[in-house]
Amino acid sequence: MNLFPRYQIALFIIIGILLSSCSASKKVIKNKELDAAEALIKSNLSQEREYEWFTAKAKANIDAGSMKVSGDVIIRMKKDSLIWMVVRKFGIEVARVKIEPTTVLAVVRFNSSYLEEDLESFADQYNIPLDFYQLQKLILADPILESEQEIDIKYLSDRIAVNTTGPSEQFQSYQIDKENYQIQKFHIADSVAQQFVNASYFNYELNELNTSQALQRDYSFSDANEEYSLTLVLSQIEWNQPKSVKIEVPKHYTKM
Repeated sequence: MNLFPRYQIALFIIIGILLSSCSASKKVIKNKELDAAEALIKSNLSQEREYEWFTAKAKANIDAGSMKVSGDVIIRMKKDSLIWMVVRKFGIEVARVKIEPTTVLAVVRFNSSYLEEDLESFADQYNIPLDFYQLQKLILADPILESEQEIDIKYLSDRIAVNTTGPSEQFQSYQIDKENYQIQKFHIADSVAQQFVNASYFNYELNELNTSQALQRDYSFSDANEEYSLTLVLSQIEWNQPKSVKIEVPKHYTKM
């Protein structure tokens, strides 16, 4: 099997997908303020964003060592159901992708091929320690913390550091702005698979749902052997506007 096209389509998929703290002195906070702040942080990190549809356009840049890719992406998501993307280069469609809770289907135009695979196997192969529902949250730059997950909160001089605790294969950490409680950095590690995702979020704005949305996201994906990075700059964001999510595999296309 030719792995090079598979690696390329992995990058295209991650385009649509396509989210460490340093030492600092602790700030003393009164008990009542501390309790209120902790309650707000826990609520924000475990809160589910209320929406049915999300659509956006994005400028994307990927750095995978010897391979650097840039292009435009259309992203459409139906909550808990699907992620759909079209990748374009110089206005020409390069790939079309549909991800559902258990499967990935990608159609690659430039070499007349397609990929159809189990999502869990695909994620393991390309160092993405996330399931479908976490993936949707990552695209939205939302926290993926479960409400029952235990956390440790530290108040530092310039930020709030939040780490998950307790027995789990996944470790998560968040760096949060002290003034507005927006997530600045996110890290997730799968201790068993040795897979890691890091994200930094910039340029927040208030959206039509009256929630904050980061317009720029810098991601890195890695394991013990390799690392690649992705930058997404979003525009033309719409909420709760159903869109077409058509994808078809032409009969003459070859399966990867």
